[in-house]
Amino acid sequence: MILYHGTASPYLPSIREFGLNPSEASKYTFRLETADGKANPYTQHAVYLTTSLDTAKTFAELRAEYVRAQPGEHIADAYNGFFWKDEAAPDALPDAQPVVLELDVPEDIAKKLHADEAASERFEAFWYKGVIPATAIKEIFTAA
Repeated sequence: MILYHGTASPYLPSIREFGLNPSEASKYTFRLETADGKANPYTQHAVYLTTSLDTAKTFAELRAEYVRAQPGEHIADAYNGFFWKDEAAPDALPDAQPVVLELDVPEDIAKKLHADEAASERFEAFWYKGVIPATAIKEIFTAA
C-alpha cells in the first residue's frame, strides 16, 4: 500500500535508521490552539500517513516551519486556530527543509491502520501506533 508522510529534514537520519517511530515523534508534537483559546483537540500518539501527496507536502512544509520556529512561537493558521511550538520543544533549526516520504507500507501494518477521522473527504489519512520500518521507504524527496 503506497502512502505518504510529511516531515522535516532534521528527522531523516533517525527515520532512515529506525523508521517512523511515534515514541520519538512525541517530543516534537504540534500543539493546536483554537481562535477562542480552547485547548488543542485530541490526536493519537501515532505515525500519520496519507494517500494524498499534496497533503503530505503541505504537512511537510508546516513541519519544517515548526522545526525552524523558536519554542513558544506561533507558526501557522490552520483549522480555525493556529499551530504553535511547545515552550519545552527543542530550539529552532533554521536550515530545516520540508521532506516527503513515499512508503510502501507492508500488508501486515496496512491491516492495522486506523482511519484519521479529521481527514478531508477528498483523501484518505491514517494513523498507526507502531513503527513503520525504514525498509518501507521507497523514495525521499523535498516538498518545496
